[in-house]
Amino acid sequence: MAEGASFFSDDVATARAGFLAACDRIGLRVDSFPGHDPADGRAGTGGASAPVRAPFFCDVARLGSPEATRMLVLFPAAGGGAGFAGAGVVRGVLAGGLIRDLPREVACLLVHAVNPTGPAWPPAEDMPAQPQRPGGAAPRADWSDGMLSAAERRFAAYEQAQRFDRERLAGRTLASLAPPAWGRDVLEAIAARHLAGRERLLFVDVRTGPGPFGEIERIAPRGGGSAEAASRWTGLTLPGGTSAASTAAAPSGGLPAYVEGPGREKATVMLEAGTYSMATLLQASGPISEGRPRDLGADGPAIAAYPREIDWREGLWRAASDLIRRGFKGLAEDK
Repeated sequence: MAEGASFFSDDVATARAGFLAACDRIGLRVDSFPGHDPADGRAGTGGASAPVRAPFFCDVARLGSPEATRMLVLFPAAGGGAGFAGAGVVRGVLAGGLIRDLPREVACLLVHAVNPTGPAWPPAEDMPAQPQRPGGAAPRADWSDGMLSAAERRFAAYEQAQRFDRERLAGRTLASLAPPAWGRDVLEAIAARHLAGRERLLFVDVRTGPGPFGEIERIAPRGGGSAEAASRWTGLTLPGGTSAASTAAAPSGGLPAYVEGPGREKATVMLEAGTYSMATLLQASGPISEGRPRDLGADGPAIAAYPREIDWREGLWRAASDLIRRGFKGLAEDK
């Protein structure tokens, strides 16, 4: 197996155990926040009649000097099965030796959180209010026909696989259907413990999206800080705006919204790995066969948002590790 693909897991317990073991090997302190399981409406492992699930935790670890005023924050914010993709990259920073590229002047914050049964973080409207743009104009979402068509096909496949009852769901809000695993209190705690005193912050949010299978897109999403700083620190020309994945949850779970004040500069880069192919669409909606990703035990189904192909996972790791290295170097050299 390719090394990069080995960092990715297919269930909550394995993903968390791998990350904690990697932290323990180098003596990293880990802050852990238990999550709320939206599948049964209670925290922890479920109610009396619910199947036993692996407890959900958001685990946070910091690399580098506590005095560093520059920090790269690896905070994948996707919920559902797609959350395992970002978690694999977070683990890979430690297990893949990427920490050897961390400059003295830069710290790195790793946020490992997986909730395969629903959203991970509060919706954007629950985030702190942002300063009004000049002229008061709200940003406009740039949706293409191809993007909408791909999103519609993906949702139809997911809807069929999950056996949604439209009549039962009519009139209910998304928030009422699936509350997030972690709330604003966790974001506030992470910001207070780890972001205070940082002058330059680069957030990296790894996600999957409905683009062509294995195709990597890098954008500077709205709501994540300065697009100019994102390009400057990574050495990449980054388009701004929105994509199908960037609208699913606030950039980096909304954590950039907790960084304000004079003399502080922040930016976000979202790395989106395309998953759409006829094979994965059939895997998500068709009958179980030997070639289809099977259920993730008690932790929820494996859907097309998180492919199991080794080449796909290896490609995601290569793209993410390159972006992180660029961020380390750009933060250190920016005068």
